[in-house]
Amino acid sequence: MPKLEFPDKSQIGESKLIDIVENRFVFFSINKKLIGYDIEKGEKPIFEFLPSNEKSNPKFVKVIASQFVLISENKKLLVFDLLGSKTPKFEIVSNKINDSVNYVDSSKDERFIVVEDDTKLSVFEPARSEKPVFEIARDSEKERFPVRSVLQNEKYLVVVRANRSEKKPERTEFYNLETGKLALNVPLGFGDDVKFTADKTIIMSEELGEASFWNVSLQKQLVIPLEVYSKSCEADEIGCQSQTYNTESVALSRNQRLALRFGGKITAVYSLESGIEITTLVSPSTAKYDKKNQLKNSGLGFAGWSPDGKYVFAFDQKGFWQNRQTVSFWEVAK
Repeated sequence: MPKLEFPDKSQIGESKLIDIVENRFVFFSINKKLIGYDIEKGEKPIFEFLPSNEKSNPKFVKVIASQFVLISENKKLLVFDLLGSKTPKFEIVSNKINDSVNYVDSSKDERFIVVEDDTKLSVFEPARSEKPVFEIARDSEKERFPVRSVLQNEKYLVVVRANRSEKKPERTEFYNLETGKLALNVPLGFGDDVKFTADKTIIMSEELGEASFWNVSLQKQLVIPLEVYSKSCEADEIGCQSQTYNTESVALSRNQRLALRFGGKITAVYSLESGIEITTLVSPSTAKYDKKNQLKNSGLGFAGWSPDGKYVFAFDQKGFWQNRQTVSFWEVAK
């Protein structure tokens, strides 16, 4: 016999499991009614929400800090406190008519949550106030925020501003989550995986077709183009899966001053201080050149850095898993 059963027998209707959160909270939908259970507290529901009207279709969004439940209903975001009353602690509503408010992200400790509507981003601290800590407005209706996420270990909200319609260059802004102050403004658009290096001197991200770097102290950028593989499928093609991904990779040296590009036709090392390519690595026996003696293929495959960061090693293009292969070393840092 199971120790607990959800939903309990008092809940009449067809039930649908919505989510299991933190291996502790279980949420069901029963005839549009949302019900939440805490496995540690037994079979009695800790949360119940009925639609405000017959046409409403509320959706469970997230549990924050094991205390706050976010529910989306009628284009609003409702914030419930499991330690408080059964009514919402507060509602987040857009100032724009018929505009929806959506959850975006939260800090690692879940102290802050980020939400958005068509005109702005808003940061809330549910445990303290129903008012936003700060807001970030779009500069125009044509501007978009293709990246808006919390840099988890740094307590920054990262926002990329893009406005191709008005031909404005992309830029990335870093806001302090606690104060809302703009801490850093970079004239470069980063991807979703933006992060700092360990010494906080370089900001980097890798997205489809390129790896981007920004030297914070020197105010210099480096964009390394990456080869891309793309496969498309016809609508009626059975068993085919469309794929698009980078075939090249980038690895930083131990001192985080150099970047190694490998896995494609050209293997090269770049300086993150000067923002330029400093050397191209080639295999004398397998490298290929065009009629003008320009390098077409380095003749190298998988590559990486030695533990001390002074040398680059690279295997030949037969592949890392071949039984017979050649590995070469180059001294690129002194």
